[in-house]
Amino acid sequence: MQGNQGMDDEMKEIREKYVLLKKKVKEVIERKKKALKDEYDRKFSDNFRANIKLFWKLVRKARGKSENTNLDVIRDENSSFV
Repeated sequence: MQGNQGMDDEMKEIREKYVLLKKKVKEVIERKKKALKDEYDRKFSDNFRANIKLFWKLVRKARGKSENTNLDVIRDENSSFV
């Protein structure tokens, strides 16, 4: 029985370390996301009037839309749309 108790204590310690590291990683990720958002906000506000093209690029990126506006279509051997 003593062997199991030592293993349980070790597993408990490992779990506590895991939970602590998971919390720290989550905090780092949140800080990075906030820093990126702040950077986009700064770019947006600095360049809104001076560079309207950048403004719309940032809007598309924020909405998660692709910058590629080309339509992929299938054509036959005569270059006609299928």
